[in-house]
Amino acid sequence: PDIRKRIITLLPRTDLLFSNESEATTLVSCLRKEKERANASKISAREAAEEIALLLKPGGTVAITRGREPTLIATNNYTPKSPVIITEHPVVNSEPVSKMGPVVDTNGTGDAFVGG
Repeated sequence: PDIRKRIITLLPRTDLLFSNESEATTLVSCLRKEKERANASKISAREAAEEIALLLKPGGTVAITRGREPTLIATNNYTPKSPVIITEHPVVNSEPVSKMGPVVDTNGTGDAFVGG
């Protein structure tokens, strides 16, 4: 089965999509037509957020985590004047890094973020 067609069928039914930057840019690269894929390595997280949000249902939102960089939240506003609203949300640390000690393992941090 053509995964591209399946994804294109599912995205308009999607309320909320979480991904990291690499996943989001890869998804956009896969969804673009073949001739547009040559520039895939140049896709920014912001471009990916906008392109994905436009494919979601009206009001659908994509959240793209970017490590220490602010998380991008893009919502399909479904209006011609402002089709996508993108906001940045900085990573907030409640404790100073010096008090927390060294970071040993970051596995699962994205899952914990998505889980709330």
